[in-house]
Amino acid sequence: MSRTLRFKFVLFGLLALAIAGGMMIVLSGLSSMVLIYVAAFFLLPGRITGYLWRDLMKGRRMMDAGRHGEAIQPLRAFLGELERKPWLGRLIWISPSVYTVSAKAMALSNLGACWLHLGKLDEAERSLNEAMALDPLYPMPHYNLAAVEVIRRREDQSRYHLEKAHELGFTKGPVDRILDRLKSDYAGREPATQDSH
Repeated sequence: MSRTLRFKFVLFGLLALAIAGGMMIVLSGLSSMVLIYVAAFFLLPGRITGYLWRDLMKGRRMMDAGRHGEAIQPLRAFLGELERKPWLGRLIWISPSVYTVSAKAMALSNLGACWLHLGKLDEAERSLNEAMALDPLYPMPHYNLAAVEVIRRREDQSRYHLEKAHELGFTKGPVDRILDRLKSDYAGREPATQDSH
């Protein structure tokens, strides 16, 4: 079983527990204050990463809007922030990521996807390979490298990377589509004190 699949089970298990716990609180007639504390427990980590990772989230929003060229600057800014403040990378453990354990690898993979959409294949390959070096169990760089290899008409390498992404847990199945949607929704939320530009 891949790490990604294990993370998916944990994530959906936690969601099921949260829903069951919320229902039990409501049905037991406990104070609404308890429900607020439980909701804060599950919502606060997302707000924290949304605020502290605002450049990454801004880049993701731009990518989701098809503005890949504009997404490069905030993704690079996030990478620079990680260099200056390595502790920010540890917030990956409270983020909704199931594909990687490295915030830097996530940003590099997103940067590689931007370069890919812009047709800059060498830059895409460089960013994606760097992401894979940081987290060899991360399926997304392989998935994007498969696209790079399709464009370069290297069918064998493309097939290898697609199979590797699948082996590492990215299948483009219903769970991956749900997680991709959640990731886009999560990135779409503006932090309370967002830059005005």
